[in-house]
This record gives sequence, structure tokens and C-alpha cells, in this order.
Amino acid sequence: DRRVFIGLPNYKDRIEILKIYLEGKRCSANINKVSRLCVGFSGAGVATLVNEAAINALKRGSDTIELSDFENVRMRVFYGVQKSRILTEYEKEIQAFYQGAKALSAYWYSFDFEKIELLNDKFLNEDFEIESKTQILNQIKVLLSGMAALQIHKNDAFSNSASDVKQAIALAQKMVFELAMGDSFTPSAQSVNKILQDCYDEVSEIIRTMQDKLNQISKQIFVYEFITFEGVQSICDPAATEQDDAAAQEQDLQKPEKDSESSEEKPQNGTLNFD
Repeated sequence: DRRVFIGLPNYKDRIEILKIYLEGKRCSANINKVSRLCVGFSGAGVATLVNEAAINALKRGSDTIELSDFENVRMRVFYGVQKSRILTEYEKEIQAFYQGAKALSAYWYSFDFEKIELLNDKFLNEDFEIESKTQILNQIKVLLSGMAALQIHKNDAFSNSASDVKQAIALAQKMVFELAMGDSFTPSAQSVNKILQDCYDEVSEIIRTMQDKLNQISKQIFVYEFITFEGVQSICDPAATEQDDAAAQEQDLQKPEKDSESSEEKPQNGTLNFD
């Protein structure tokens, strides 16, 4: 069966939603900045964010909602109370490094993604009717990259890799036993292990050679709890980001004059809007 996905509200949509739910409330926060804070929120999530920010303001003894109120409640609203309290600072560091490795390897192997979060990523869930052996191998490498990075960085294995390793094993088994993509016509467990080991070794080498970039990506995830594709690109390939920015600026210059009035409300392509 075909699956139909309803997209989340974009930057402009969120501004309109915020206007609706902020009506009748005193708010000194720049609505454009608030919209950038709630990337990934549903319409209901934006409504909850406004209510929680208002409550936070009242707790401060103020009847005016400030930007700091939105910032203070944003992650609690996004992840929910349960998720927001499951990680200690040390666990958050481990998870940020783990997700950072997946972001780095996903970019390296040309997987497209909007963003990778501290507790979530969805960039491997595309459905293809036909996949090449190289595509599947690259998926396995990304799935194993977090475990490889922690082994290199901490010299230890961690339980947060369990789900990804399980998926990697399932993909390798599918390659060998269903798709005839093993190293021989006769399927065997040895072929599965060889695929997994080869993928692990390759992605480990990439992580070793790009340690500085991985540290930068992981720090972004640790601080902001997510990183965008553009954020990873700006770290791994600044020249490409500059080219994208130049192209975006050229497009803006070519737009009809009536569009220029709202240009200040639009986040710039190729940059991270964390302010």
C-alpha cells in the first residue's frame, strides 16, 4: 500500500499559527525567531509551545511572554516530559557523539536528510522499488557509524547502538539470503558477517580521518539537540555551502519586487538559525 505523508508546517506556516495562538497574549518575542525555534513542530505542537511559554512567564512573575520563555520550554514540548528527562549530561554527550557520527557518515555517503536530532533520525526510511548493492551497503555503514565512533572515542560499546546494529544485521542478511548480493552464490552466515565487518571497518576509517569534523558536528547536536543537513555541509564542505548561499542570493535578486518586502522573515538557506 502507498503511504501518504502530511508535511509539518514550514517557517511561514508556523508564523501564521503563532499569530493565532498569541492573539490576546502579551508577547515581546520576535515571532520570526520563535518560528525558527519550533522547526519540526506540528500545529498542535506550536499551540502547546505558546501555552507552556505563557505558563513559564507567569512562573517568572510576568504577564509578558519573552523569547527566553519559548527557549526554556521548547525541548520539553518537542520531546515530551518523558524523553526530556531520560538522559543525564554524560548520556547526552554519548548520544550526541553517536548521532554526530551518523550525521557525518550520512552526508559522506550522500544520504539526503533535513536534520538529525539527539534522539531521532529518519533519513534511512525511504522506500525504493529497486536498490543497488552499493546503496544498501552504505545504509549499513551509516547504521554502524555511531557504534564505531564510540568505540574509537570511548573505547567501549554502548546500548544506544542496539537498534541500529539490529537493522544493519537485518539488511546484511537480506542481501545474502534474499537478494543474492553476498560474496558467493551460496548464502551463508559467513557472508553476512563479512559484509558487516567490511562496512564497520570502512566507516571506522572515515571517522578516524574526520575526527575534527565529527567533534564539531557532535558539539552542535549536544548544544542544540539537532543539526541540519546544511549544518553538516557547512562543517564538512564550507565551499559548497558558500556556493549554495550565493545561488540563493541570486534567486532572491531575481524575484519580483513584491516578494522582497517579506524577505527579512525568511531564514537564509545554508545556515543554522539558532539565534
